Amino acid sequence: MHVKEVQPVGPYCVSGYSFGATVAFEMGLQLESLGEQVSLLLLDGSPAYVSSHTVNYKARHNKHSKQSEEADALTYFISLFKEVDYQKTKAELQALPSWEARLSTSTGILSGTTPYPSDQLAAAAESFYNKLSAADKYQPANKVNGEVTLFRAKDNFVKLGNDYGLSKVCKRKVQIHAIDGNHREILRGESMKKIAQILRSSINEL
Repeated sequence: MHVKEVQPVGPYCVSGYSFGATVAFEMGLQLESLGEQVSLLLLDGSPAYVSSHTVNYKARHNKHSKQSEEADALTYFISLFKEVDYQKTKAELQALPSWEARLSTSTGILSGTTPYPSDQLAAAAESFYNKLSAADKYQPANKVNGEVTLFRAKDNFVKLGNDYGLSKVCKRKVQIHAIDGNHREILRGESMKKIAQILRSSINEL
């Protein structure tokens, strides 16, 4: 593991945000399999967090195609930056002939609403879709032994319980901090200051 090249021995404190929380979780499992002590700091994410979006989508649509899944993912990506009519936007994207056309239209919708150029938005949207696909397939092989802390946005759409399903994959009780704001807002202003303060305290205790 690359982390062992940077820091040969533990204890380790691994953190991740959103989909990155799933990556952090798997890193924790792999480090523990090597006999290392690991604690996890998860920012509004868990192994079940991202996959819940695709699971909920498939539950609503017994018959789904790759086109509809792509359109749904891109519409959700757009909604992270701009308020849109979700069903209308998804239908418009789904009606397009290819992934490239859906991606191009999505970046066009976001044009002028973010500080990022269209090529960066396209790369981010494609990465977002790939992350959804990966998260949909991921299943933890074991439960984490170490301490796990979850920073959960108070304003969220997730229907996974207060701990985002972490109690099912963690041996210890999960420490939960509810942070003001939604998935994006917790990384700004006073919410970010609160997270930073708790992170510093947690790291200093290692």
